[in-house]
Amino acid sequence: MSVPRSMLRGSVLGLVLLALLYPCASSARDDVAFVRSLDFEGVEEVPERRLADALLTSGPSWRPWASPPEFDEAALVEDLERVARFYQEHGFYQTQAKYELEWNDDRSRVRIRIVVDEGPPVHLTKFELTQRDPPRFSSDRWGKIIADLPLSVGDVFGVRDYRLVREALRARLADQGHPQSVLDGGADVDVDAGVASVRWTIDPGPEVRFGEIRVEGLERVEEAIVLRELTFAPGDRYDVASRLESRKKLSSLGLFGSILIECEAPKPAEISEPNEPKEPDARGGEGEPRDPALAAAESSPGVVVWPVTLRIRERAPRTVRIGVGYGTEELYRARVEWRHRNFLGDARLLDLRLQYNALTPGFEASLTQPHFLRTGLRLRLEGAVRYETMPAYEAVRLVTAFQLERSLSEHWSVQGGYGFEIADVEHEDPFASDGIDRVSALQIGFERDALDDRITPRRGTALRLFASPAFEAIGATGSWLHLDATAQGFLPVSFVTLGTRLRIAAIETFAGSGFSDVPVFKRLFSGGSTSVRGFKFQKVGPLDIDGDPVGGRSLLEGSVELRFPIWGRLHAVGFLDAGLVDRESFRYRRSALRESAGPGLRFSTPVGAIRFDVGFPLDRKDREDKYRFHLAMGYSF
Repeated sequence: MSVPRSMLRGSVLGLVLLALLYPCASSARDDVAFVRSLDFEGVEEVPERRLADALLTSGPSWRPWASPPEFDEAALVEDLERVARFYQEHGFYQTQAKYELEWNDDRSRVRIRIVVDEGPPVHLTKFELTQRDPPRFSSDRWGKIIADLPLSVGDVFGVRDYRLVREALRARLADQGHPQSVLDGGADVDVDAGVASVRWTIDPGPEVRFGEIRVEGLERVEEAIVLRELTFAPGDRYDVASRLESRKKLSSLGLFGSILIECEAPKPAEISEPNEPKEPDARGGEGEPRDPALAAAESSPGVVVWPVTLRIRERAPRTVRIGVGYGTEELYRARVEWRHRNFLGDARLLDLRLQYNALTPGFEASLTQPHFLRTGLRLRLEGAVRYETMPAYEAVRLVTAFQLERSLSEHWSVQGGYGFEIADVEHEDPFASDGIDRVSALQIGFERDALDDRITPRRGTALRLFASPAFEAIGATGSWLHLDATAQGFLPVSFVTLGTRLRIAAIETFAGSGFSDVPVFKRLFSGGSTSVRGFKFQKVGPLDIDGDPVGGRSLLEGSVELRFPIWGRLHAVGFLDAGLVDRESFRYRRSALRESAGPGLRFSTPVGAIRFDVGFPLDRKDREDKYRFHLAMGYSF
């Protein structure tokens, strides 16, 4: 995709002029002065940026098109008190601040300098935590509650530290079944001596157990579906983590619009004697027997039982989504999706998708069964018919697969399954001998997801490990082992997000199979909007005499992005990509690595980001484009 240079230069010049003129136009007011700069002097012991964020007065934005802030001296006077309070939060109780102003000739703009005398810090010299008599916790259990608190003797002691350790203690006691704990005592601060001491006597209060569970708001979904997702049961010791995990599991079903789990002390009118018998039912019986664990909890001394109420609002069970769009690789695309979130009951998810685009038009279907055979084991069945038109081949593919998935922990999961597909390849590369290819392969994978957000992550890591052996003995065209590993990491640095991605993959043939026995649609390709953005789609790696890619058995890709906000939902990025594809297995030569870099824009929408990138090859060869434009939906990684 090419754009005339004159048009590109004109657009860039227009944006630059707009960026330069807009602040000037917005400041053309005679009755208001604007802040030209905001600087600090003497700030050494606290982060200067966080101090600036705590003030009402702000300096001009780094964005050249943003309006300069108006100057308000009354707010600046109040900010001196905010400086003192901010330093108290960080352990400096004698901080003083003043401000200096430097005006321009017509007093329309002002430079502000805030001069800070931080003073000496206060250090914690004594920190005592004791249980109220008689002690409720064993020494081992008590040691776990008070271990590794975010405060210790010798630390600088601020108001923020006091609050953090207090809330940490209460949270730990709540997770141990004591949400009504009381901390008697407090902190003594001697500002002149620069020392502080903290002493708390902790009364954990009664031990709380989960009581009877009541579900409200259900109309179509069976109550059993809700109850089986809960990670606690009546009679279990109260903890916050179980409530949060239960809500997360219920939300993952996709059946509910809102989920509220309430667990509170019963009102006086609701309290009854622990062993009070149930009233006879309408048939003259005594009703259902009480849960043994709950009955034991209610009769235990020093234990109280809090009933649990789940207030749930269901979503519509069936939805239809229609979407259209455009991308530089898929070109015009359209998609129709019908989803049933409770197909034939039991929270089964049925997805039917019909899509059209220039690369992979076709029909796809999937059925997901949660808790297949046993709790926590999920079954997913998939099928698809696609007509693929790629630079390397054209093929009609029939794909079927099943997969079992189980969570190992909060972030780790394991998958295993089997896939079979048949492809009629219309335009195969010269190394293949047959136009009909078959894949019959096992699928094994491990995945770790610790990202803070799956659509627009700012922090965390993700790792995917995948292995798929195909065997000629069970119907495949050849025998090969496909190994693939992808790692991602995101780190916020001030207002900028640093994103990284690394992928390494290889295909190893065995049992007499060679490169030509690996179907072209299973080979490794690189280049394009989601890999090395300075090159055409799939054009990184070996090419045939016509310049078309033939794929390879080794792949290495890496990307680094800096993502930063511009205005509202509009973000910008700067990226560096590198990648290679090699015909041999496990061969990663530095000389084969192709690199590109460039800028991009992102506009966030509820369904993902609209992405525009310009990639420039750093090692361009003859007949390769000087740059590539990419327009797509979603982040590149």
